Amino acid sequence: EGCKLQTLIAAGKEQVEQFYTGEAGLGVSKQKLLAMLNQTMFEMPLRLLRNAMQRVDGKEIAEITRDDAFRYAPRLTTSVHVMVGVAARTMARRKTPRKTQSSDFGDVTHCFYLPYMDVFRTDAFIAEVLQSLNIPISTTVVGNLKDLPVAISHRLSAK
Repeated sequence: EGCKLQTLIAAGKEQVEQFYTGEAGLGVSKQKLLAMLNQTMFEMPLRLLRNAMQRVDGKEIAEITRDDAFRYAPRLTTSVHVMVGVAARTMARRKTPRKTQSSDFGDVTHCFYLPYMDVFRTDAFIAEVLQSLNIPISTTVVGNLKDLPVAISHRLSAK
């Protein structure tokens, strides 16, 4: 599955590049392009969730808010947001672009449990993605192994 995710992200990156080149050629400003891409990345998880819920329920769902998604399907919503966040950072034009890794799929699936954990240990990249997504959970995310004992102590002392 990790290889499939890599392939999908690579295809998405190619589409983003084609979009960027095409729109820039039409005279659209860089700021407007970034705003359009950011809006698409923000809306994508909710579209994916709405489509999944419609398939399961069999009923048309006109709209789903971010708050509703996290309230009614926290595991799925978290994982989808992380998957889109990983894809967005991989597809984005950056000075030092990040290549997709086959382990990204495993990282995304581990986030399925995130809403139900006190402390979540992950790699630095996924920790950065989670921080940027502002997911409404109380889990402490640790992106560096050496910070784990302190994070656990803080959580235990808060109880």
